[in-house]
Amino acid sequence: MRPSESHKSWLTELAHRYHEALTPEVLSYLAARALDQDAVDGALLGLVSDPDPAHEQYRGRLAIPFITPTGVVSMRFRCLEDHRCADVDCPKYLGVAGADSHLYNVQALHDATTKIGVAEGELDALVATRAGLPSVGCPGASSWKSYYYRLFDDFEFVYVLGDGDPAGRKWALGLVPNIPGAVSRVMPAGHDVTSFVVEHGEQMLLDFVTPSMQP
Repeated sequence: MRPSESHKSWLTELAHRYHEALTPEVLSYLAARALDQDAVDGALLGLVSDPDPAHEQYRGRLAIPFITPTGVVSMRFRCLEDHRCADVDCPKYLGVAGADSHLYNVQALHDATTKIGVAEGELDALVATRAGLPSVGCPGASSWKSYYYRLFDDFEFVYVLGDGDPAGRKWALGLVPNIPGAVSRVMPAGHDVTSFVVEHGEQMLLDFVTPSMQP
């Protein structure tokens, strides 16, 4: 279902409110994940410190708005606690119950020329884009909609960037058949796009995706 103009206006207002609530600690957390102030500002990442009543359950989480040319159409919320979420039964990401799924960072579809990435998650999409490979984010193969593949018809190269674990490999290999001409690029063991860039740098990511790619 297409979000109404009033719903997009409400989400856009909240995205700006949460963005203005960012603390130095959260900015430091994001910087340690290869997202500087410009990237954070461009993506309107925020902190749910003064939530709308509908978002009370996301208090203390990172707000990740899904921005399109018409406004903010959705929002997801990432845990910021210093723990491994799987070990404490804490969902790393939460979305609004019943909300439709969307691709993240659709601006990449306009900014890319011949090459585009599809990352496993929102922050990885931002990191890959920052590195020089405009990328959209898809939270999981189950979030993929059959008509999405048409969005990639004009690109010569589509790289599906999976995490370096069995789940990431399964996600990437499951997604590739849905995008004509796509190839999987699974990160080395133990890495996702973000940790790979933090450890090896942006150019190494581009070299890993394709040795001939230039920033």
